[in-house]
Amino acid sequence: MPVVAFVNCILQCGVIPKSLKRSVVTPQFKKGDPLELINYRPISKTRNLLKIPEKIIKTQIMDYLNANNLLYEHQYGFRSSRNVMDACFKLVAFTQRALDHGRLSAGLFIDITKAFDCVDKDLFLEKTKN
Repeated sequence: MPVVAFVNCILQCGVIPKSLKRSVVTPQFKKGDPLELINYRPISKTRNLLKIPEKIIKTQIMDYLNANNLLYEHQYGFRSSRNVMDACFKLVAFTQRALDHGRLSAGLFIDITKAFDCVDKDLFLEKTKN
């Protein structure tokens, strides 16, 4: 029961003990020149105990989004029972259907790999809190 009390405290208070916020940060190579620091991203290894409330919170958020139909039907990332292959199959089927009917088909693909590198973190947190 101590784990249940711990998780409930985090959920009710909205506070994670500082001692559990410490993590080991290691650089993870993304792509490009391995000698350039910009080609690495920081990976924080958190304590296992934090994975429990993290999983519970994620489940609650996803249940809410799904129950209220707030996710776009073609959102494939970070959803259970959907993956990138589903998106690829959907794209191929859509393109094939257009070609079969003599219509043009076009695609726009945007790499947003570094999209959040320029986001003001404090402003982002303030907006999400509101």
